[in-house]
Amino acid sequence: MSYGVVPLWRDALYNYSNFSPYFFLSVLYSYARLALVGAVANVFGQLGDLSMSLIKREAGIKDYSHLFLTHGGMLDRFDSTMFIAPVVYFFVAGGML
Repeated sequence: MSYGVVPLWRDALYNYSNFSPYFFLSVLYSYARLALVGAVANVFGQLGDLSMSLIKREAGIKDYSHLFLTHGGMLDRFDSTMFIAPVVYFFVAGGML
């Protein structure tokens, strides 16, 4: 293995020339999958926040706890995460990520 600026550039150009044109399509495909998972997780996060707010409203309480004053309590910090985690798990377990 050689060191220096010229060998690094030579190695970089050699490796770049060996790329398949399908490499760039696979990168775009993986970004599209990440965008899809992000959009689905966003929707489920909103649903989690709204559903927990509905439960609080039906129970007639303002905050789940007084640990974080004026923030809705501890459960209000994690309500969207409780809905997002299973969705992302199924994407990972299904081989999409």
